[in-house]
Amino acid sequence: MPAFGEFETLGDPLVVTEERSHVTTIWQARKSGSSDKRLYVIKCYAPRRVGSRPGQAEGTLERDSGLEFLEGIKQTKKAIAEGGKHLALIHALGTSDEGAWYATDFYPRNNLKAWIAKRGGVGSRALRHVVSSVADGCLALKRSRGYSHGNIKPANVFLVGKPRPLRDTPLQLTDAYPAAPLQLAGLDAADRREVGELLNQVTEAQDLRAIGELILQLVEGRLVLRTDEYNYPVDASPAWEKLGAESQFWRDWCNRLLDPQLSLERVNLGTLAQKFRPSTVGARAPLIIGLVALVCLVGGIAYFAFPALRKSSEQARVNRDIEYAAAMKEGNEAYNRKDYSNAIIKAEVALGIRKGDPDATKLKEDAHTALDQQNYASALEAAKAAFEQKDYATAVRKADEALANKKDDPAATQLKAEAQNQKSLAETAQKQQQDYDAAMTEAKAAYGRKEYATAMKKAADALNIKKDDPTATKLQTDAQTQKSLAEMGQKQQQDYNAAMTEAKAAYGRKEYATAMKKAADALNIKKDDPTATKLQTDAQTQKSLAEMGQKQQQDYNAAMTEAKAAYGRKEYATAMKKAADALNIK
Repeated sequence: MPAFGEFETLGDPLVVTEERSHVTTIWQARKSGSSDKRLYVIKCYAPRRVGSRPGQAEGTLERDSGLEFLEGIKQTKKAIAEGGKHLALIHALGTSDEGAWYATDFYPRNNLKAWIAKRGGVGSRALRHVVSSVADGCLALKRSRGYSHGNIKPANVFLVGKPRPLRDTPLQLTDAYPAAPLQLAGLDAADRREVGELLNQVTEAQDLRAIGELILQLVEGRLVLRTDEYNYPVDASPAWEKLGAESQFWRDWCNRLLDPQLSLERVNLGTLAQKFRPSTVGARAPLIIGLVALVCLVGGIAYFAFPALRKSSEQARVNRDIEYAAAMKEGNEAYNRKDYSNAIIKAEVALGIRKGDPDATKLKEDAHTALDQQNYASALEAAKAAFEQKDYATAVRKADEALANKKDDPAATQLKAEAQNQKSLAETAQKQQQDYDAAMTEAKAAYGRKEYATAMKKAADALNIKKDDPTATKLQTDAQTQKSLAEMGQKQQQDYNAAMTEAKAAYGRKEYATAMKKAADALNIKKDDPTATKLQTDAQTQKSLAEMGQKQQQDYNAAMTEAKAAYGRKEYATAMKKAADALNIK
């Protein structure tokens, strides 16, 4: 199980999503060495390897894509610090061998996607709460970074805290579209403003449509994956009629947000948040109503209140007993199928209902013990496998994980000691090989620079490490031979130097045709000379790149023209794709 900073993962990944350009993996995790057993979620983004553009170093695209992901997370973290209460907290972020990652809270109640799939159907208060929360989260991002979320969907809206009605459940947004901050920074000022404004408008229009689809899915109690799964405009139906007097109001707003001709001048995130944000009077209304009701009921309290209160209290107790029994049943079932993490969660739910309950406490403790044993066995098995594969560093790390779950275990202790010993031996051999490789690299480089005395000395250093090594011996002999030949061909060297000097000067002035010709003159003096060959090749490459520059600018202009045209047609997905194409060119 991989580690990410101070977080250690638990068991297998919860979700693995493979896209064309990347793989996203989600783990459940805890802080290493922490005693509170609080659960977190690690989301890791690993770009797929793709071909590089001409003149681009291998691997650059993968690194840039991972950095784009982290920059997007940093944008969200900054928006949270500036007051974005409806954005999921970012506890840490970084890079590892698995890819770019960040840590956020674990939400046992999951997201709106799961809520819609299980329950469906909502009231007007719940709809107002969802629309207000999502709009406020989008606005927090827009205020902080200049553009809103861009990736609103039920799976990215999480339910926070203990079980309660949806209308009272805090909501937080995750996985905002990063909007290419690094690529935007690489553009010149005019292009950056142009592309930035286009992304701002497209992401806001995209989010407004997504909020309209959230309303549709919550009211009709079904998940929507594509726009062809519902009709526009949305017609009246029994599901909408359940909203009573506000049925028409909500259907009008849903259709307004789903309108393909939606105008940001008439409807935007600001107007949406203002329309549905809870008012101070609304928040105080229950208190006012309660005081009035209290005054009205004073006269009849002896006759009516006590039986009603007893009945209400008894019903609440029965409900708590039902919830407790359900949590314990699910917890025991999870324990029996060895899903100890879920068993712990259910035990904590039961303890939230019955504080200090011995059965729930025992289930939680037993699940923790079993989870530690499960983690110990898994880590020890991984350590043994790594040892067999001679991956001693991993073997030591996995043995440490086993010992963290089972202190002073003799099997893990012995395996760790053996792995450390083998690691030391391997490091000694590796150091010797590195010294040999370094000497040979310097010898070959000196030979390539025609510094034959240095090449002979470094080859001798390599032979001191590996006596009679045939490669080092041959290099030493070749250097001696070339040194003798160089001393005999001073005039030839002068002619060669003159040609190369002119070639390099022409290259520096970007006169690549002249540089190629002078490099060819040098090659006529020294056939197959690597330095002249490289200069000739570099001049040819730069000449080709200069000719390609004009084509690249034409492609960029064409992509931006298509993006603007798509935006004008309200085809926001196409506009975002074409803007991304322009960013990939520049």
